[in-house]
Amino acid sequence: MTNNPRDHINKIRREKYGLDEDGRLIGRNPLASDLQNSIDHLSEGLYSKNAHFIFELIQNAEDNTYNGEEPSLSFELVRTDPTGTSGSHGAIIIRNNEVGFFPNNVDAICAVGKSTKEKTQGYIGEKGIGFKSVFRVTSNPHIISNGYSFCLPEHDKVTGLGYIVPRWINEAVDGTTIGTTIILPLDKPEFTYETIEKMLQDIEPETILFLSKIKKLEILAGTGETFTILKDDARFPVVEILVDGTRRGNTLSKLDKFLLLTEPFDKPGDIAHEKRTGITDREVSVAFPLNKENQIAGKVFAYLPVLSDTGFPFLLNADFILTSSREEIQDVPWNHWLIKCSARLVADSLTILKEKEYLALPLLESLAKGFNEVPDYHLFHPIVVEVRNAFMNKDLLPADDGAFISARNAKLARGADLRKLLNQGQIRSLFQSMGTIKWLSGEITQDLTPDLKRYLVEQLGIEEVRPENFVELLTDDFLENQADRWMIDFYTFFKDRAEFWEKPDAPLKKRKIIRLEDNSHVIPFKSGNTPNAYLPSSATTNFPTIKKSIFEDEAAADFLNRLRIPKPDLFAEIIQFILPKYAEDSVTVDHENNIDDLRKIKILLDNPSQGSSSSA
Repeated sequence: MTNNPRDHINKIRREKYGLDEDGRLIGRNPLASDLQNSIDHLSEGLYSKNAHFIFELIQNAEDNTYNGEEPSLSFELVRTDPTGTSGSHGAIIIRNNEVGFFPNNVDAICAVGKSTKEKTQGYIGEKGIGFKSVFRVTSNPHIISNGYSFCLPEHDKVTGLGYIVPRWINEAVDGTTIGTTIILPLDKPEFTYETIEKMLQDIEPETILFLSKIKKLEILAGTGETFTILKDDARFPVVEILVDGTRRGNTLSKLDKFLLLTEPFDKPGDIAHEKRTGITDREVSVAFPLNKENQIAGKVFAYLPVLSDTGFPFLLNADFILTSSREEIQDVPWNHWLIKCSARLVADSLTILKEKEYLALPLLESLAKGFNEVPDYHLFHPIVVEVRNAFMNKDLLPADDGAFISARNAKLARGADLRKLLNQGQIRSLFQSMGTIKWLSGEITQDLTPDLKRYLVEQLGIEEVRPENFVELLTDDFLENQADRWMIDFYTFFKDRAEFWEKPDAPLKKRKIIRLEDNSHVIPFKSGNTPNAYLPSSATTNFPTIKKSIFEDEAAADFLNRLRIPKPDLFAEIIQFILPKYAEDSVTVDHENNIDDLRKIKILLDNPSQGSSSSA
């Protein structure tokens, strides 16, 4: 094989296409007919998504080889076409600081369906199109690299072939001597200068996020606008993407941060695809935006963007098999396997996010919003399932105490006062649980996090405890085991919730919520509305009374009064308790109690209208 680039081009023209050095046809390739059929197929298969040629060029740069320099790529849009191609209204100049073209690269680009790329790492060139996608915007791409200087006309008049017949360029069209320069004259009427300018301006910063080599992407427009995208992965797995310059008339200096996680997966033996022969494993990546204002999540990548939005608050990358337009992921077993791998990675990522203190409510709200509406038949539904299982079984949900809890051991409280009233031990006792049960964060509310609350209740089955549920859970043992201070808080909680105690059959009137002075508990009233307990008074009484230390609290006293717990009735006490003591043949009342009984009788005689007393 010749080492002279021009001789190599002439050899291709002579041996493959029967052309002499002057471009005359000296013989016809017997495979010309087959080549023409392949070219026709290629022409029909050119990607419908106009911007794809930009992605293909970026991916080509990613696949290239570099000598020590930080890999970089630039797109420059110019008004004047340096190639002088007829009918052009400008050109795109692509520069890449790679090592440059070698003969095998030239052979591949001057053929249909041939590539020097290996599929072990995955790439986006499919259906034999690859670099040929540039013919969407130009009829005469020029390549200057490593001593080579040639173009690939879309139509070669002599051979009748197109896309693959190289022509050497004698005139200098670019002064670059380092790396590779590709010039695309803009001579297709449907791709005006303004159309290409918009395409370049629409390149999103995250385009280079999942690329392992390219760290710098520069966009230069003829209007003087220039913006640079820089990737910094020095603190991996935290990756920073900086956009700096002018874009759409606005000065930019924006820094986006991502948590980028990657995991390899072994390919099962029953998974195969004709485009991925000899593959034994694949890496899958997920990136979570760490900026609160970052709105670019939801995209899926096959190293470069594929789908615009999944609704999920993260970006996914895997070696998916794509449609020729790169707009969709094909519904094939290979992709189903990669999605299952992605699901496992996303679920595992939640633990890492928690450890790095990124698993906060805004992210959880976004997750819930994306997951709530995903039907079972959706291509990415396996991710919803895996994440749900992770939340159910791992401590990933923010609890009210600042820690995390699993969905199985979590409860939602309807209102902050209920959450404040019942601590961990009390919740556990009420629900008769052997394990830990915690309230979820009080910041999870219908107003603040509506999607998350819906997800917790509907998808994770977390119970929202309301006051009515709380009352139903109350048992005698539970109430008797609580401290006096808690009983005060309990009365305070219910004093303004009259629906629980106002009517005769109200639920609280059926529970032993009244604590007596001896710490025993009774329901407020017997049948017929006869009280089981009385308010404490300054006088001694034989009636059972509510514990005085509880009643001394203003809020508790307010509740008990609203409950219509009466004061002791002095007349009833004399009839029921005092007089019967002295009706016996042998009176055993001691002196102190005798004096107390006489005082009560005197009070009633002095004021017969007094039905009850608290001043005796």
